[in-house]
Amino acid sequence: MAGNTFDGTVTVESRLAALEENVIVQGGDFVAARVDSVIKINLSLGKSKIPSPDLKMTNWYARNFGLVKQEVTSQIGKSTVEYAGEK
Repeated sequence: MAGNTFDGTVTVESRLAALEENVIVQGGDFVAARVDSVIKINLSLGKSKIPSPDLKMTNWYARNFGLVKQEVTSQIGKSTVEYAGEK
């Protein structure tokens, strides 16, 4: 692939889905705002388009704290990251 150039765009469309949603993570219980997003990736290598399915991402943000949980879903599966508490 040396000498080849990738080109493309990444578009993120987000919406505030809830202002006060209860979310339970390993690090505790929070009241959080939920933001749902769709990530669209369009890539090409020369004249060939590279298939990239959309990703769906949900983030929960607690007031005066920040991100407490994130879920990303795609055709290959689901990934979750969450606040685990203080050590």
